[in-house]
Amino acid sequence: MMERISSKPTLFLAVILLLCGCYHHRSEYYYYNKANLYLNKGDLEAALEVYQEVLERNPYHAGAHNNLGVVYMRKNLYSEAIVELARALELDPNYKEACNNLAVAYKEMKAFAKAQEMARRALAIDPNYLQAYRTTAQIYFAREDYDKAEEYFRQVIKRGADTPVIHIQLGLIYQRSKKMRDAIAQFRRAVDMSQRDITAEEMLLVYYYFPFYGIAPHKEKRLAVAYGFLAAAYLEDGQEEKAADNFVKCLDYDRDDVKSRYALAGLYRDRGEDQQALEHYGRVTELDEGLAHSIPEYRDLEAKSHRELALLYERLERDGEALHHWGEHDRLVGGSAEAQHHKNKLRSKVYE
Repeated sequence: MMERISSKPTLFLAVILLLCGCYHHRSEYYYYNKANLYLNKGDLEAALEVYQEVLERNPYHAGAHNNLGVVYMRKNLYSEAIVELARALELDPNYKEACNNLAVAYKEMKAFAKAQEMARRALAIDPNYLQAYRTTAQIYFAREDYDKAEEYFRQVIKRGADTPVIHIQLGLIYQRSKKMRDAIAQFRRAVDMSQRDITAEEMLLVYYYFPFYGIAPHKEKRLAVAYGFLAAAYLEDGQEEKAADNFVKCLDYDRDDVKSRYALAGLYRDRGEDQQALEHYGRVTELDEGLAHSIPEYRDLEAKSHRELALLYERLERDGEALHHWGEHDRLVGGSAEAQHHKNKLRSKVYE
């Protein structure tokens, strides 16, 4: 006679397995949200590590693949980003965010045909998807098709996303097209809009885009960026007084905007205001090391600023300071015949 198996141990085992399964899913959910928090805070290394842990637990987590792709994009690792984003889209063919992120990644790699294909696919999934209109405009802008870029940015505004960053980008279109009056009008509009507090809806749009375009959603930073673009447009248009005034306003809101500070120093130099020029070129060379690494153009501007400081100090016959800055310029550019010539000349004067 077959021994009857008790149902109690079986039930107990089933409960244990169920609890283990729930724990596993809770853990996956917990780690995914933890990674998202790191990503939103900008802690890319921590986000990368935790997303990878999520994918070790569940390789089919489309959201983790997508967000890991975003981490790689923010680290400028676009090939790695494309692998993760493509995997997210393979797992969920209607994942419009993954489509759009792929479009951005391909755009950054200048694979414009693939970028447009992904943006079109995102719009096919959701014809009202604002981010895809925005990305399409950015692709056309990168291809220097400014008419089509303007058309798609206007579509973004028409669909209710009228934000300062859109007007900055319209201003850049007009600036590239040498329509300086229109460019200045758009940058002024961005300044005016940045004076007010951002709405919750705009904040969502801003958080989506700003990681890729370098503009934080804080009011002060938005104003600094808008004033900086407005000042640069005035400078290109030959309106130097207005350019200087707006560079000053930009720096009032963001003292670490080295591009604006370098441009302002040049205006002071050209006007013969040597002390102001020395101050601002000097500030460019003193940027915090952590910030310097986050600004790709900084090393070039630092080297140029040391050169300008050296020339100014030579003109003022402050030879020791001129020699120091020629040395720094020479070091940063990896060797300069001009710097060597000036250093040799100055050494004979300083040490004679």
